Amino acid sequence: MRPVFCGNFDHDTRQYDLERLFSKYGPISRIDMKTGYAFVYFEDERDAEDAIRRLDNVSFGYDRRRLSVEWSRQVEPVPKSRDRPTGDVKPTRTLFVINFDPMRTKIQDIERHFEPYGKIANIRIRRNFAFVQYETQEEASAAVKNTDKSTILDRVVTVEYAFRDDDNERDDRYGSPKRGTYDRRRGNPYMRSPSPSLSIWKNPIRGRSGSASAMMNLQTQLPPTSSPGPASRASRAPVVPAARRGTGRRRQRRKPSSSPSTREAEAEHGQPDALARILRTEAAVSGVSRKAAAARQQSTNLWPRAVLEALDSAVAACRWESALEIFELLRKQHWYEPRSQTYARLLMMLGKCRQPGPAASLFKAMLSERLRPTADVYTALVGAYGYSGLLEEALTAVEQMKGAADCKPDGYTFSVLIDCCAKSRRFDLIPAVLDEMSYLGIECNSVIHNAIIDGYGKAAMFEEMESALSTMLESGSNVPDIYTMNSVIGAYGNHGRTDEMEKSYSEFQLMGVEPDTKTFNIMIKSYGKAGMYDKMMSIFRYMKKRFFSPTAVTFNTVIECFGRAGNIEKMEYYFRLMKIQGVKPNHITYCSLVNGYSKAGLLDKVPGIIRQTENTNVVLDTPFFNCVISAYAKSGDIKIMEEMLQLMKEKKCKPDKITYATMIQAYTALRMDEAARLLEMEAERFDKRLLGPVSEVDGK
Repeated sequence: MRPVFCGNFDHDTRQYDLERLFSKYGPISRIDMKTGYAFVYFEDERDAEDAIRRLDNVSFGYDRRRLSVEWSRQVEPVPKSRDRPTGDVKPTRTLFVINFDPMRTKIQDIERHFEPYGKIANIRIRRNFAFVQYETQEEASAAVKNTDKSTILDRVVTVEYAFRDDDNERDDRYGSPKRGTYDRRRGNPYMRSPSPSLSIWKNPIRGRSGSASAMMNLQTQLPPTSSPGPASRASRAPVVPAARRGTGRRRQRRKPSSSPSTREAEAEHGQPDALARILRTEAAVSGVSRKAAAARQQSTNLWPRAVLEALDSAVAACRWESALEIFELLRKQHWYEPRSQTYARLLMMLGKCRQPGPAASLFKAMLSERLRPTADVYTALVGAYGYSGLLEEALTAVEQMKGAADCKPDGYTFSVLIDCCAKSRRFDLIPAVLDEMSYLGIECNSVIHNAIIDGYGKAAMFEEMESALSTMLESGSNVPDIYTMNSVIGAYGNHGRTDEMEKSYSEFQLMGVEPDTKTFNIMIKSYGKAGMYDKMMSIFRYMKKRFFSPTAVTFNTVIECFGRAGNIEKMEYYFRLMKIQGVKPNHITYCSLVNGYSKAGLLDKVPGIIRQTENTNVVLDTPFFNCVISAYAKSGDIKIMEEMLQLMKEKKCKPDKITYATMIQAYTALRMDEAARLLEMEAERFDKRLLGPVSEVDGK
């Protein structure tokens, strides 16, 4: 039976998420996950039709992207090779593995998957594919037979023989093809048959006449990923037969690639002028950011891709001030067309950054452009108010959403509202919201249950949390998942109740919920906070035993715990181990180091930490400078504290309430009343600028 094509979901979506989504409409035989899209195989064609009818264009995932659900254009996915039959491929000791998750899959995961079939000589991962070499041919054949179409971290992988083994042919220049720098003209010793999709990328694209409108479509989505998926096949130019292309040597124009991962892949494989094109694009993007921040007259004829990529980059990094400046520059371009999806993304970003004032101004700007707010826009506005603690304004936005034409609150809107109430600990408002959902015929889903459980847990209301968990289990339609598990064990662990945390961990495993890296990070932090360092390190070792690679969060937690305990030797050891294992330190890492040195009275090492950050691409943010200022404030070194504030401003990092409160407290302790008074006046101006004009959202 033809599979169902599902595209345009988030790239961190797991196969388990799609199984839960599609299994509501009937039994599923299998799901074939690809990068950015998937094929869903139903056992009954009527169930597949029902799923297509109900799920197409439905919002799904964290970013609420609209799914594209339709019948697949073919009975089975396109064969991997059309140059020759697979029977002509000579069996080798090296296997080609593709279609695993490039973000989550590590070498240890590949090794664990293929090790049962023989002794592995070498494993190399290249982006979203890998080469696995066995000691003998028999072991490789057994691995192909048993692992093709198997699952690695919820992704169905394809396993084939590579064209050649590592030791069959040596590259004349480098001595070995293992370095990954082979000449494309002489052939890649590990490449498979050319993919049919390559002929599409080699096609001449259309001229510049439609480029502006094509660029405007980028406002509604992130830049495309490196692998072209079926979700975009409708917009591709048809494949031109070789007989019609002619025999001339005229250089064909290639399809532009806006994704950073695509550009890196092109440069890695040595495509002509790829590096120069990357540099030109990145220079244009950085130029847009500078022009957006400039006070002089701004151009109205900028390159669309550069402006839109700069906006995407600022939104993804939650640099809300830069994003709004770039958006204002975007609105002045002659090719600009107002789109509600752009406003929705900006409002979601402002909600994450707790900026209700700019969110209200942005909503007014949208109304001034005569755009009709959609459900996504109203939901983002509810989140911008609610996550900032302005629940009355959030409820007002929901009420006006009900009165809008063709725009009614849905389950996602109410889940955001309930999450805001839970995070603000206004649990008294939740029953009324649930009653409103019931009146509108909206069922309470697992996201809402998890938000309530998480809210009660963070408020240390453990009886209410357990009651909410029981309600979730009794509903029957919503089962606990990994988010439920992490919320419950995190609630107990953060409040020092490690016995209940261990008990809940065992209970969730009996329910069939398996832990993930975040689960272990929560347990490491809980044991460290309780001073149970032996158990903390046992979890760290258990992660490695279970092939869970420690992340930056894992190392940051361990470094912070040892720094808080004053064990500088172990803090520095795990900082070195972090770099040795290739885990990149971030600003939180350096904050933990500064706090550890401050607690141990080793402030002479803090300047060295600042110098280390200058030699990396780590962006120093306000929390880092707050740590440094707090360290010098506690030691009474006012001069260096003021120098750090000046350096903070030079780095274009704006002080916040914590910065001012720390410095005012230091001035007051030393009876520097005049300096404290001047800083209080500056802090008041900061508060007014932060809140902004939070006015009504009725658009009148």
